[in-house]
Amino acid sequence: MAAKRNVPNKQDILNHYDEHLNEINETVDKLLNAIKIDDIPNAIKFLPKSEKKNGRAKRPPNSNILCSNQLMNFGIRKIAENICEKYDYDKQRILILSRQFTGRIWKEIISVETKQYFENLAKDIDNLHKEKYPDYKLKSRRKKSTVNFSVKIL
Repeated sequence: MAAKRNVPNKQDILNHYDEHLNEINETVDKLLNAIKIDDIPNAIKFLPKSEKKNGRAKRPPNSNILCSNQLMNFGIRKIAENICEKYDYDKQRILILSRQFTGRIWKEIISVETKQYFENLAKDIDNLHKEKYPDYKLKSRRKKSTVNFSVKIL
């Protein structure tokens, strides 16, 4: 039987973020430098490469997703991998940590100008997506709500 691995709680994730803030800031600086020297791929590269299994087109990414993916490429994922290795977290937690970090970076560190850059990129991708899939419409699916009944037996 495999040994049970640790699972970080929300406070652990916040602590890890604070502990690695210097590395996180370096990663953000790498991203900003890549934007400055125009080293970020163009909109065509971000267009979804394939359809879903049911043949429908995949949804185009928004600005937050684009920024998060670039942050992952520039080192946030590596930071999360190192944390998981150091604290013996399950490797499935790498993505969770990375997403938590990129979400916090988007809210707290990324400047308005950088957000605008990614919003413009997302608009370009959306326009290309509309050209490639003119009949595409986002179908929002609501999750089925479950109703819990409690029965008191007297």
